[in-house]
Amino acid sequence: MGYSLKDLTKIEETVILAIWRLGEKAYGVEVRREVERATEKSVNYSTLYATLEQMVRKGLICKQFGEPTAVRGGKRKVFFKPAPEGLGALKEAFERQKNVWAGVNDESFKRGCI
Repeated sequence: MGYSLKDLTKIEETVILAIWRLGEKAYGVEVRREVERATEKSVNYSTLYATLEQMVRKGLICKQFGEPTAVRGGKRKVFFKPAPEGLGALKEAFERQKNVWAGVNDESFKRGCI
């Protein structure tokens, strides 16, 4: 059985989206920037990396190591990409939200009720 939306947290959804949007540039610093840009909220690295590791364990994302660089003192960057399970959960979240928000538009908020 695949990953279910009921198990996908809001932060997981946001992080998978950020990774997906970043493509080949999806490593910790860039993922954090994209999450903060999208949510307009600050995210600390300990929370982000704990979430990333949990998502790897759940099979939502994959991680791979880049080449060591002198700039990073020989350390390798860790890059992330959505796993098929993660993309499936993201699509399910998108479809569910489309259904939840069906019929709502800017005018709906001006009226005060839907």
